[in-house]
Amino acid sequence: MRDSFCLNGEWSFMPLYGSEPDIGLPDELIYEEMKVRVPSSWRSAYVRPSGKPFGEIPEYDYAPFDVFGYPKAWNKADAGVLHRTFRLPDSMTAGDKRVFLRFDGIMQKAAVYLDRRLIAIWEDGYLPLRVEVSAWTKAGAEHHLHVVCGSFDKVTIPSGQKKITGLAGSWFGSLARGIWQDVYVESRPAASLADMTIRTSVRESRLEVDARLELAGPLLEDDSYKVRLEVRDADREPGSAPALSATASLRRPEDGEERDGCVSFRLDWAGAKLWNPDEPHLYRLQLALLDGGRVVDLAEERFGFREIWTEGPRFMLNGIPVNLRGDSWHFQGALQQTEDYVRSWYRMCKEAGVNCVRLHAEPHPSYYLDIADEEGMLIVDETAIYGSSKSMAADHPDFIANCKKHVHRLLMRDRNHPSVILWSLQNEMRWVDGRDEFKRHIPRMMDMIRELDPTRPIILEGDNRLLPKDMTEVESLHYNIDGTIAQWDRRVPLVFGEHGGWWYVCPQNSSMYVGLAAYRHAEEAVKGLAEKERLFVEYARRQGVTGISSFNFAHYFMRAMPERDIPLPPAALDTPGPKPKVIPKYSLTLNNGMLPDGYPSYIKNPAFDRMSASFKPVTIIPAEYNRSFFDDAPISRSFDVYNDTLHRRLVRIVFEVRQDGRLVHREALVFEQQPAERRSAAIQWTPAPVSEQSVIRLCALLYHEEEIMHELELDYKLHPALLRTEPVDIGRPAAYVGGDRDFHIVRALLPACERVGGGDIIRLEPETLLIAGSKLDDADGELEKAMNGFALRGGRVLLLEQLHLSLGKLALSRQPFFRAHAGSYDHPVLQGLGDDDLMFWHEELREEGPLPFISAAFEMPVQGSFHPILNCGAGDFGDGGDLWSPLLEYRGERGLFIANQLELLDNFHRVPQACLLLRGLLAYAGIADAAAAVRTGALAKAGGHADLFLRNALRLKYDTMDVFEIERLENYELLLVEPRLLAEAGAPAASALRRYAQCGGRVVVLAAEPGQEAVLSALLDRSVSIREQETFHLEADYAIPEARGLSPLDLFGFDKVFLSPREVANRPLAAHGIEATHGMSVLCSGVEGTAWKDYFVGQHTDEYSRRALIELNRETERPAGHYVLAESLGEGRLLLSQLLMEPASDKAVRLYTKLLANLGASFDDKLLAAAKGDEAWAVEKVMALPCPSHVDFEAMKAYYIDPAFSLNNLGEGLYGWMMKKERVREDGSFRIANPGRERWFLSCFVYMLEPGLGPYEIRRGRLAVDANCDYEIYMNGCKIIDQEQRISLKAGINRLIIIVSDPEETLRIRMVFLTEEGSYMRHLQYRLTIDEVEPK
Repeated sequence: MRDSFCLNGEWSFMPLYGSEPDIGLPDELIYEEMKVRVPSSWRSAYVRPSGKPFGEIPEYDYAPFDVFGYPKAWNKADAGVLHRTFRLPDSMTAGDKRVFLRFDGIMQKAAVYLDRRLIAIWEDGYLPLRVEVSAWTKAGAEHHLHVVCGSFDKVTIPSGQKKITGLAGSWFGSLARGIWQDVYVESRPAASLADMTIRTSVRESRLEVDARLELAGPLLEDDSYKVRLEVRDADREPGSAPALSATASLRRPEDGEERDGCVSFRLDWAGAKLWNPDEPHLYRLQLALLDGGRVVDLAEERFGFREIWTEGPRFMLNGIPVNLRGDSWHFQGALQQTEDYVRSWYRMCKEAGVNCVRLHAEPHPSYYLDIADEEGMLIVDETAIYGSSKSMAADHPDFIANCKKHVHRLLMRDRNHPSVILWSLQNEMRWVDGRDEFKRHIPRMMDMIRELDPTRPIILEGDNRLLPKDMTEVESLHYNIDGTIAQWDRRVPLVFGEHGGWWYVCPQNSSMYVGLAAYRHAEEAVKGLAEKERLFVEYARRQGVTGISSFNFAHYFMRAMPERDIPLPPAALDTPGPKPKVIPKYSLTLNNGMLPDGYPSYIKNPAFDRMSASFKPVTIIPAEYNRSFFDDAPISRSFDVYNDTLHRRLVRIVFEVRQDGRLVHREALVFEQQPAERRSAAIQWTPAPVSEQSVIRLCALLYHEEEIMHELELDYKLHPALLRTEPVDIGRPAAYVGGDRDFHIVRALLPACERVGGGDIIRLEPETLLIAGSKLDDADGELEKAMNGFALRGGRVLLLEQLHLSLGKLALSRQPFFRAHAGSYDHPVLQGLGDDDLMFWHEELREEGPLPFISAAFEMPVQGSFHPILNCGAGDFGDGGDLWSPLLEYRGERGLFIANQLELLDNFHRVPQACLLLRGLLAYAGIADAAAAVRTGALAKAGGHADLFLRNALRLKYDTMDVFEIERLENYELLLVEPRLLAEAGAPAASALRRYAQCGGRVVVLAAEPGQEAVLSALLDRSVSIREQETFHLEADYAIPEARGLSPLDLFGFDKVFLSPREVANRPLAAHGIEATHGMSVLCSGVEGTAWKDYFVGQHTDEYSRRALIELNRETERPAGHYVLAESLGEGRLLLSQLLMEPASDKAVRLYTKLLANLGASFDDKLLAAAKGDEAWAVEKVMALPCPSHVDFEAMKAYYIDPAFSLNNLGEGLYGWMMKKERVREDGSFRIANPGRERWFLSCFVYMLEPGLGPYEIRRGRLAVDANCDYEIYMNGCKIIDQEQRISLKAGINRLIIIVSDPEETLRIRMVFLTEEGSYMRHLQYRLTIDEVEPK
């Protein structure tokens, strides 16, 4: 009755080149010699308007979409003509059968011609086109089928940009051109059934089926059609006894209806087997169209009996609450168009604890749903209304019309799949051009969905802002950028459809969770992101969030494969599915069934296990996160127990606690647990006393009935409580200035410590250790001045955690941090501590991460002999990575000070790490050697590059020698040498310099270039080679003394990471490597085999290449170059440094400063001799955006000065992505180079954190502005109009907006908040983004 045959195979192809090709069929057709394999895209890459290629990375010969071997020239063809002929067999036209062409996917816009007759124009690249051709076909005749494929129509928007009016979805839709899914000729009887709709209700035990009668002509009065329904298990033979059957008469059309009739069944069915993820039972429903007793048509559909609905914040599947743990990924074409790929994905998801897949950004081929039905995978079915690309004119009538048609088609195609539980209307349309007009049509599109399918909830992925609360069926958030869990009112379910930062992977985002190890390799950074996401998932589950989808298991948690190009054997081209010729290397993360035997289904990377542990449906998750305890109190721990199954379970948990291997506690808990229920389990035990750090291991076994479902092992550290009172030997007198509480803590550790007032400091002897207690108030600056003077006289200062007090010109930034980390833990202060000790000082976890234990930190100093003992960061999108230090040491020519910002005293009695750190600080501050500065000389051309770098950038104190003078060497203990001048002096000078080192001198040879090997060989008495090998990334050997204090942060030259709003540059650290035969230690070597340079310099940021670039860099890893070498010569020391001397690079300045300070050099930094001025108290940072000429300035102004203005944590707003501006260190101003004639908007969220300030109190003051432009200032929506610029700051958040205009060539503006008395406001925190309020 129904016949079809596939038109896949080789089609002739004529590319159409040109900027705006149309879809008319050319009169003259000249086909290429090579044919196109339908289905496929003839394009595998293209050049974007920016000029950057998509789909290939030429330097690696990487082209993951080039699977058919088409000519590269075809990539330039935005349009083309595809042609083939076909003949219909007699069986397809016998009687009065109707003939159709069906195209399952044509990209983008297309025109279909049959025998040069235009029969269809199609503008939906993802959903099937079915067009009747009965009138123009006949059996045996040769028919010519032409399909002209081109680009979607474009319109020009006010900005001058061209935007499409079609639905491209994500990258595949922009890349692909052609017939990318199967093509069929189909025939049906003249009277046939169509548009079958199946609805099942578990609550009513009911099956509802509707279908429409399709006729070649009108329904006649004497037509007596009936329809017989039969339902069988899907795996039963068609002739077997049905589980359910019924017959119904056709309902004739009423006035105003279409000419065709329809049929409906409403059947009670109490005994149906339910479909669910554990038991995805499928039925096959057959409708037989009967004309009298004769069957004239059969239509079949597979379905599952299930029902999905919401009850408050919960999804209910068949009456059972279900939490969604999801995955999603971009569709990318041919290599993902196999059933094996889909099964690999879904089965991997099940291993990971994922029960739901969002078919992201566009409708996927229908077998993604067929297989989900079979595998029991829940599906969020999404349209191609994909705003992330911002490629559309969303307010254009054609775009809106295309959206409505597309939604209708998707529903008609997919509504009978039991796996589909949610309709996703769109993705991230929140900032597209034409947003406000588009969102007016969203309610109507939602109504369309409900009319076609009232059984499933509707979600707008990432677009809560576009829909009123009362119309929201499911709240959707992406990446915490547009709201928080705390704002969820639990009226409807909350789903995070995307979460996690893997697309933005960089060390700056990851170090907050794994420390400075994140800088070593991309996979270490991946671990950090996985740790961050693990914590979020645990928090979200604890808060009852209904759905969480980390982005993503299918790609970012995998390793790319295969490791080589895989040629594929010939295949039958006229069968369904693409027939690639090759699988390019590293083009897959999931096996698609085309790889040779031996390849696994997938290869996990380090993120997978961490994330799958957090997604596990049956699990125990610790509810407290601190892991260190004192031994003088019982230890209480609680755990969240999850049963994300579909069944009630008898749960038994057996806890065992062992201390140093000995069992100290055993306890069992038993309870019943409902599906999707979270329960809490708590235990307590008393540890045995210890005399040194000990290990406690807790093991918990979770049973369902008698089956072990989960095993948890945790290690805790136990410390002796006597650490809080055991005296510390500091070897010198100590004095304390500060409050009572802190003094009692310090006095317990230093019984001889004397308490002094600020006025007494001037009388202290320099050998005294001065300890400043925490959070001191120094409104008049006298205490700071006294401590500066004491350190200048040779004294030692230990400054404990402060809110605004710091020494000299050292700037303190008021913002919280929840982790600190070191490149090396060899520093005496850190004795007994490691990476895992400087996080989780508190039990609790917040949505944004652990609770902070640092309230302010020092901006990383550039000049001076500083040693940042610890670093801390706020993530790149928060503020730019590890730009702060919470613990640093400074050595002047005579004195030293150590400044700590970790909250040691607040946590001293509770957190062993705080106690250990305070003890370490006291001991080190007391007994650390105060090495005298050495006299330094430099063989460097006066006024040359090296001289200017050393003297001006480093402020090194030294004497200059323009020419080599042997007799002057004895005047110096440290000598810096330009290799060019040494080469000019010749071999005798090299020999003299060698003798100088052997007699105890210290020599540093500055960066050498090829051609200078001979003199270095003479100096070292061995062969030296220099080769060009630029590096942005180094690692230090901290076992070498001169490497002490070199931060991995400074050894990483990539500052402008992907999507960072910071105005910084990526800078190489060295241009040439150096090698010396045998004997020299490598102090700094290059880090090779990472993808960082490709990501951040090459700007290869496309998601399809992220994982591949990691493998490609592993594959092409070159030997690591050497950049700083060191060796002992007799009693002296010799270093060769290839580090670039870049005055504009803070990192180069810090690296050389630390390297030379470790050799005894001194610096004229004048840090303690000067007080902080406006440059240190000015507003620290703002976000900036110009107002282009095509934008309505008044509307943009209204947006920014709104008292409720907010900015998400990507800096993304209605008018574009804002750029971060950081104050210039020299004068505290913000500068914008080449600002043009446009007006600029600057924004900052200013938090007033003055202690004791009530929630409704305000502080009055003045905003001092120094600018070379006109400006308007708005505070909390109010314009500051008086000349004194008096302002009022309320407790908490204040919104500061500055509009600048008429700037000079470089815009400059500085803003300083002053009190009414004219002093600096000291309790301010500056933030760039905000998530505490519902964003606009």
